[in-house]
Amino acid sequence: MQRCRSGTQRALTAIAATLLAGSMVAGCGSDTEAPEGGDETVSAAGISLPETPAGQQVSWFLEASSQPPIPPDEFTERMSPEFLAEISPEVINEVLMAVGPLEPTEVQSATDDAIVVSINSADGQLTLTLRVNDDGMIDTLNLAPALNIPDAPESWGSLTERLESLAPEASFIAARLNDDGACESAHDVRADDVMPIASMFKVYVLEAVQRAIDAGDLTWESTIAVTEDNRSWPTGFLQDEEPGTEVTVAEAAGLMISFSDNTASDMLLEAVGREAVEEVVAETSANADANRPMLTTQEMFKLKIVDYPQLADQFSGGGEAERRSLLNTTVADTPLPELAAAEPWTSSRHIDSIGWFGSASDMCAAFGSLHEIGDENVAAAMSDNDGGVALGAEWTSVWYKGGSEPGVTALGYLAENDADETYVVVVLTNAPDTDVPEMEESEARITEMMSLARGAFTLMTN
Repeated sequence: MQRCRSGTQRALTAIAATLLAGSMVAGCGSDTEAPEGGDETVSAAGISLPETPAGQQVSWFLEASSQPPIPPDEFTERMSPEFLAEISPEVINEVLMAVGPLEPTEVQSATDDAIVVSINSADGQLTLTLRVNDDGMIDTLNLAPALNIPDAPESWGSLTERLESLAPEASFIAARLNDDGACESAHDVRADDVMPIASMFKVYVLEAVQRAIDAGDLTWESTIAVTEDNRSWPTGFLQDEEPGTEVTVAEAAGLMISFSDNTASDMLLEAVGREAVEEVVAETSANADANRPMLTTQEMFKLKIVDYPQLADQFSGGGEAERRSLLNTTVADTPLPELAAAEPWTSSRHIDSIGWFGSASDMCAAFGSLHEIGDENVAAAMSDNDGGVALGAEWTSVWYKGGSEPGVTALGYLAENDADETYVVVVLTNAPDTDVPEMEESEARITEMMSLARGAFTLMTN
């Protein structure tokens, strides 16, 4: 979760500048009906696409892109007016003619209204992200270069050496889950060091939601609404929705995990209560006190953006009671600025005292605790997006949750193989007192972390 673009966020939120000097992102909502899809599974170029509104639209787009230019009337039939007001059919066709036919190779993640697909093109490996509004019309369409992941390490020694060169501070664990869901480490490096975890805290929110459902306080079909009090900044989609827009708890959970939607996270945290999430952390983390009070993403942004560093210093300098009081008064009464009007956030800010915290061991335990629940809705949310790790076919299920802000990058994976064994890998890196790196440097760090995770899964099972 961050408002500054990282390598992974670019692949989800903006078309590459080398392909198009602009954004294929527009607002949501339309009164126009989308064409109805068929009853059969949609497929394109040999891969199966889900029979969902997003799956049907991406199937159309991939087929239409093979013979550009796409006729203007097809754009108006398929894309929302708000989207087309931001990006013209002529520009989209210009991009398609530049990159050549788009050949899908893999569905990275998918929900009913959003899908991410790996693409082969004449311009190289790309990632296509498409989202539809409530009427099934395309309102988000992004095309970006795919991340180039280095070769995985072939020994624990090599992994450790590469980890040490990633950032000034790092915490790592590779572990197998035993029958009780506890982590049995195969290899770790400073796994008990407390680090900022950024959006990885959302796994705690998800478990709190499941507990509220088990208690009868919520259902997965319950609806929760976007309000000015819970609207946050990107990443995500729900921050663009009008106040009063409702989604189900299941939809919000999927967005919170697979797209790291900050507004979805704050809506769910509001629904279950701050104390409920704190209780989950207390039962699964050795460093629960570092997360009291549990922040919403909106509160974190206010503390690190508004009147910085005065408000941040006041918050971090107080005890737990003082911090809670500040959240309920000054922070609650402070409006979140419009993203476009906010001052640039170009360096790490209070990453050791404001945010969400844990060790690699803590986060391994959090993944294990979620896995022990055994709920299909939890599994669906956690497995919609594999975080780019791209494990082999022997891995039948991959869960992912990561997070980032300037100075912080965190990746966490849980994977089950065809031998019914479950493993977890967590990589946390921390670069305090540093400026936001250039895009290439940021991508290099993230892809190196992915490579270490991929190598760890292989090393644990060989």
